[in-house]
Amino acid sequence: MAVMARFAWAFGLAGAVAWIGALSVAYVVGSWSGPPTTLGVLGTALWVAWVAFDARSLADTMSTRHFRLSSGSVALQAVALLVAIVAYAVVDDRLDRTFDLTGKRAHTLSTQTVSVLQGLDAPVDVLAFFPEGSAEGLAFSRLITLYTQASANVRLEWIDPLAHPVRARTERISGPTVVLKQGDREERLEIDFTETNLTRRLVLVQSDTEHHVCWSTGHGEADPDGDATPDGYGAAVLVLEGLNYRVSRVSVAGEGIPGDCEVFVVARPQHDWMPSEREALAAFVGGGGDALVLLDPIAETPGFDADLDRFGVTVFDDVVFDADRSRTVAGMEGTLAVHDDGVLAHPVTSPLAGAVVLPVARSLDLAVRDGLLAKELLRTSTQAWGETDLTDPDVKPDPGLDRTGQLLLGVVVEVVDPDVLSIARPAEGPVDPGAPDAGRLVPPDWKGVPGGRIVVVGDGDFGSNQALAWGSNQDFFLNLFAWATGEEEQIGDRPDLAEPLDLSEVGSAMLCLVSVVFVPGAAMLLALVTLLRRGLLAKGEA
Repeated sequence: MAVMARFAWAFGLAGAVAWIGALSVAYVVGSWSGPPTTLGVLGTALWVAWVAFDARSLADTMSTRHFRLSSGSVALQAVALLVAIVAYAVVDDRLDRTFDLTGKRAHTLSTQTVSVLQGLDAPVDVLAFFPEGSAEGLAFSRLITLYTQASANVRLEWIDPLAHPVRARTERISGPTVVLKQGDREERLEIDFTETNLTRRLVLVQSDTEHHVCWSTGHGEADPDGDATPDGYGAAVLVLEGLNYRVSRVSVAGEGIPGDCEVFVVARPQHDWMPSEREALAAFVGGGGDALVLLDPIAETPGFDADLDRFGVTVFDDVVFDADRSRTVAGMEGTLAVHDDGVLAHPVTSPLAGAVVLPVARSLDLAVRDGLLAKELLRTSTQAWGETDLTDPDVKPDPGLDRTGQLLLGVVVEVVDPDVLSIARPAEGPVDPGAPDAGRLVPPDWKGVPGGRIVVVGDGDFGSNQALAWGSNQDFFLNLFAWATGEEEQIGDRPDLAEPLDLSEVGSAMLCLVSVVFVPGAAMLLALVTLLRRGLLAKGEA
């Protein structure tokens, strides 16, 4: 044992060499995995052996006054510094995570983005072409790091187009660009490198299916191409077309409903539908299609409204008001903010973080009927009522006339048995010109297919250009299409734009004074006071 104690210093020296090797290898390869970890463990074991074999000598040395005040203090500081460096390197390599403490979670991926990332079935290569040190590149780096942390299928490659001009020319790069590749598919992002746009490109690059959305026209419906008026739906359709959807206008009276339509939209019709058109819609849903019906309380569509009864949906001729101020928008009479228990559990609504804002809505009701599976989506508070007399300036519930209590605003109905819809078939043989043929727009080879669904919302303005950005309206609108087309990974609460920090000249000056003058000055003043006090104390002791 005495011999081991005599040569124990060799264990300490070998341990130091092992740790120097561990740090060097980790610095070169950029990771602590593998050999660096092995060398670090070996170095630690050698130091433990050194202390075990030479414990008495070390204890005697450390107990001397000279060690405590000079060389020992320096050694302990060196050891503490080494431990701190190693701990930081290990944590930075293996536990590199960020924490978002902002009120709106501006630096956290939205639930919809996380859903898209979790749905990646194959790796996506992200080529980031940014000049080294550019502001756009630094901002995108912070964003894409969240994507790579959330999914191992996001593979990132940084390329400086100035340092690699051949690669940039091969990829047709003319400025800051992000290229996403999966197999033979490719998507590019050249401006506005935000989470919203990046997630949209991620959806497109992994989707080999384009969903056909048919938009009803001919009855005064909201214009799917109208982006210059508040009541148009151009902005919403533009977002849809930025994903994997193709939107086309359809005149039901002239051509019926095309067979390749996956979702048929009836947005705020102002004029009534003919019986043959209503039959075509019922046949579409009864044949397995999905329809989205957005109603307008002011419209004159009695036949269309009444025909929804075949789906178990009753439409009332009223305008909904809510006495609960937390369910309304201040300064906008009749505008409802549906949130909390007003948003019912459903794949479309469950991810919504904010309120669904309905500018002007009418109430609905559901009837339990065999062959139909109904589900509530949106409803008011218990203090609501359906106003039937809009000529009275004193808007309040009229007992016996207005429906009161918790009213339905949005429902979804699935057709389990198509026979319950009683679809009219096209007339065979010559048709009497004077007799209406209700089934003339129903395909001759129509067959009932269970599983068709119809969503009815008592408001036709929540997805308009004016209201799309209110609350969770855009999320609700897009979730309806994602759910109808089976794109579950697109369902979620999408990112909000972070509010910019705008500082006035006075604010900027104050920020500069506090950070550059006041805080460092306070530290220097404290140090000076401490130095003077120690000098005075030393004189007093002398």
